[in-house]
Amino acid sequence: CFSDVSPSVIDDIRINRPFRNYYFEEVTFGPIKKIMSHIGNTAEEIVFDNVDVGDKQFCAIMSLLSKIRSITITRCSPLFMSGSFLDNTDDRLSLRLSFARIQHLSLKDNQYLSDAILLRITEMMHSINTLDLSGCHIAYHNAIQRRFYPNDVDVAPSESILTFKFIIRIIKMHHQNLRSLNLSNTLIGAPSLIALSDLGLSIIHI
Repeated sequence: CFSDVSPSVIDDIRINRPFRNYYFEEVTFGPIKKIMSHIGNTAEEIVFDNVDVGDKQFCAIMSLLSKIRSITITRCSPLFMSGSFLDNTDDRLSLRLSFARIQHLSLKDNQYLSDAILLRITEMMHSINTLDLSGCHIAYHNAIQRRFYPNDVDVAPSESILTFKFIIRIIKMHHQNLRSLNLSNTLIGAPSLIALSDLGLSIIHI
């Protein structure tokens, strides 16, 4: 457990020189406002890998990271499982400044990532250069996409499925800055590759 009430953790962080990159793997977070406020002075990259963190705590952590440029959220099922991540306006407001600076976004290996969650995250980020969705459960087949989106007019993003249809929408939304897309370890096929070929990305990882 990573917590403000653990003196050794606080001492180790404060004694060592400032770091720009932080990797949290299989961690449970307790009260961490003091620690994260200190980390936020220098942190430019943060990775959450299979951590136990909920919506509110994640937003509280990220709101303290004023210099963050890169974020990776991997195998964080509790964060996305309900489908309501960032559905709250106050949560989005708390992340507005920190998310606006992010250039690298990785959401790889998240089985509960959905169109709605991906759109909520990326619409707050204005300068994404690289997007990693490798290992996610993406629906590419037209029949599946039509089942969730039978009408293309005024489509509301689904909280139940992640589709290639919305990924294309997000790529177009960030076309001025986005240069690299990672869709490796997904079920991408020829029709989707053809759709990607006209979008002008410098690098596509398959």
